[in-house]
Amino acid sequence: MEDSVEELRAELVYLLRKQVEAQELDAYVGLTDAERSEYNKRQERIRDLDAKMSAFSDPGALAYGQHPK
Repeated sequence: MEDSVEELRAELVYLLRKQVEAQELDAYVGLTDAERSEYNKRQERIRDLDAKMSAFSDPGALAYGQHPK
C-alpha cells in the first residue's frame, strides 16, 4: 500500500524537527560521528519524501506514469 500524502507529510515534519535539533546540537557542542551519520540518513529520507510529495502535487507526472517510489 502506498503512503498517503498525510503520512508522508507527518514523516517529513518529524524528520525536519529532528534535523533542527541536530543542527542546534551541532552549533553548541558538535555532533558525534554516529549523530552525523543519522543526520545524513535523515537528509536522504527528506529528499525522498520531498520527491514523493512533489509527484503527488504534480498531476501531470502521475498521468505520465511517474509514480512516487
